[in-house]
Amino acid sequence: MNSPSTDGIREHVALMDISSVARGVMTVLGPALVGALTGTGDRALPGQWTRPYGAEPGAAAAERLRNALVQWLRLCAVEDADLARAWILGTNPLLDGGTAISALREDRFEQLDAAVTHFVDGLG
Repeated sequence: MNSPSTDGIREHVALMDISSVARGVMTVLGPALVGALTGTGDRALPGQWTRPYGAEPGAAAAERLRNALVQWLRLCAVEDADLARAWILGTNPLLDGGTAISALREDRFEQLDAAVTHFVDGLG
């Protein structure tokens, strides 16, 4: 079961406009990784998503961005930004030896959520 803080993070991110979500993820990961996790493969497109009246990502990319921000905020609730970023970029046996980036791109949100929960609970 999700903790109230995790539910609060999810609710907060769900209410954010997509340009703010994209801006948050871009700040952390940069355009190349955002392009990779959303499956666009385009380094320029994610930057356009960060503008309030710019291009908007498709539904699948938007869902990946929202999930990325939720997991980032969960990680940062227990660790500093450098370790949270390293966790996202590092391989993880709970993600079949892949990274959080690949889990997001492949829409394995439940598996990623479980891996983050395992990490967060281990530190809590």
